[in-house]
Parts: sequence; structure tokens; C-alpha cells
Amino acid sequence: MNRGPSELEKQLKQIVEAHPRARLHPHSPSGPYVRAVMWSAEPGLLGQAFRQDDGTWAVRAFVLAQGQDSLAVEHPPTMDAIAEAITSVIAHLTPAGKGAR
Repeated sequence: MNRGPSELEKQLKQIVEAHPRARLHPHSPSGPYVRAVMWSAEPGLLGQAFRQDDGTWAVRAFVLAQGQDSLAVEHPPTMDAIAEAITSVIAHLTPAGKGAR
């Protein structure tokens, strides 16, 4: 029985790890049925990239200090567009010039 990470989890983690501003969150879930990963970015953002129940993609994040009122959500059309969606939510939540690497 396969108890390791799902192929989807591996692919999502690769996308996040390759992103220049996002970092895989240490508490991101892992397992054979995982279809989401958690990521973080400066200054103080927490996000997820995942496949929804209907098979569509979503990327969302919020500013930890501001809570759910700061939530930004993107719906990339394909898995290949997830990195761009991460960039978009970070840009939306980050004041100009802050947190750039």
C-alpha cells in the first residue's frame, strides 16, 4: 500500500519550491490523498495551492497579521499557471517594494 506523497502533492511542491518568493510551509500536509500544499512568503503571508473537488485549480493566501479579511484568491486555468497565480496573490497582498527577493 502506497503511504507516500501523492503524485499531485509532489508536483505542487515542485511548483512552490521553484517559485522565487514562495517557500513550502513546514506544516504542509503530506500523504497518498493530499491534493493541496501550504506555502508562505514574506512579509507574513500564508497560502495554499490546490485542486478543488470539481477538478479546477485554486491558489489563495492571506496576511497572517490581518487575518481572513486580507484573503486573495486566484483560479489558474491549468496546473502550469499555478506559479503565476502565486505571484499574483503575493503581489496583491504585498505593498509595493516590500518582501521582494
